[in-house]
Amino acid sequence: MAAGQAIGVRVTDTLAALRPLTPFFCLYVTFGATLGFLSGGAPLILRARGVELAEVGLLQLINLPVGLTFLWAPLLDRLHLPVLPHRIGWIVAAQGVTVLLLVLLSLGAQWPLAGLLVLAVATCACVATMDIALEALVVETVPGEQRAFVASAKLCGASLGGILGVGVLVGSYDRFGWHGAVLACAALDAICLVPILFYPEGRRRGAGGR
Repeated sequence: MAAGQAIGVRVTDTLAALRPLTPFFCLYVTFGATLGFLSGGAPLILRARGVELAEVGLLQLINLPVGLTFLWAPLLDRLHLPVLPHRIGWIVAAQGVTVLLLVLLSLGAQWPLAGLLVLAVATCACVATMDIALEALVVETVPGEQRAFVASAKLCGASLGGILGVGVLVGSYDRFGWHGAVLACAALDAICLVPILFYPEGRRRGAGGR
């Protein structure tokens, strides 16, 4: 009985320690799932539908915004959106637009590849914007000694998201089709946004040091 109670206490303590990482983990799941599906899963689907290999190769341009976020990161530093705290406001805005673009993309099963590519690049730009706002939130609100845990949550979340985006969503394509698979990705992004809404950015601002 005592051993069981001790195990229960340890499990409870572990869950309590991991709870602050939940908002970061969830958002990185969406980061990995969305980029994984758009840049890894969608090309497989389009190739299976008979799209030429050279055209499918163009979809690697989807990843371009991830390497260009330095161009608009200073804008996110200067501008504060209304209602929500600074960083969370940008996270919610970027993730919200990502969901809307995915819903729109779900309607484009028969659209020309160029149209799908433009929407996918725009979606990736929103995901990348969410990522830099989230990184800034970590730097400003998480003490240095705890950032290693956040980094672990990031890697675990992004890896799990990649499995969901490339594996599960592509694997469910035969059952749900393009519309259902892309909507599932949009739903995942919307659900995983919820925990960050309760993150006390204002109270923790400055905890990350100068």
